[in-house]
Amino acid sequence: MPTAFCYWGPTDWDASWDKKAIVDPATGGKTDLYESVKAINQSVRAMGDILLGLTQDDVVHTAPPAGHRAFKPGQYWISGLAARNAAIGFFHDAAGTPYAMVINQLHGMNQSAKTTADTLELTFASNVTAVTAVNWLDGQPGKLMLKNHKVVLPVNGGTGVLLKAQIHPPQPEPNTIMQNLPSPPVSSPGRQPQPG
Repeated sequence: MPTAFCYWGPTDWDASWDKKAIVDPATGGKTDLYESVKAINQSVRAMGDILLGLTQDDVVHTAPPAGHRAFKPGQYWISGLAARNAAIGFFHDAAGTPYAMVINQLHGMNQSAKTTADTLELTFASNVTAVTAVNWLDGQPGKLMLKNHKVVLPVNGGTGVLLKAQIHPPQPEPNTIMQNLPSPPVSSPGRQPQPG
């Protein structure tokens, strides 16, 4: 479980961007960033406990950087995503339950999470019966209200939401698909199979 988390910006940003600390080094008092970072740390810690038990299946982007894969509608249990710039990491737990981390990738120097917020519209496959926001810094965790297999989520820039899906029929566990195939008939020694 993570006990500390550090934040820094891309190396090509102006060196003065992070001069403001969460604790004022002169007085030891909390700055206006303190409560925001505290909330992020609590969310990261809670999410870390869940993510450590998951296995990654895929990562896709609506606006993929060079060398990364594009989101393809209809390929996953999240079958559609309308967003300016988002990424989805797909995962499953030991029981085969599907999860997805949906991230608003909009961010930039001199831009806040609020100014880069986006409204993400997700469409779910027809066999998805319920979706729960397990961890969501900007919203209320809990069961999402789907309308026609869709939901609209406001997500601040640089943040995301961890979703858990209930699928009917349940998806087979990734390692058991081949185990569930029927075995070919076995003939006993000395007996030959008879033609049908």
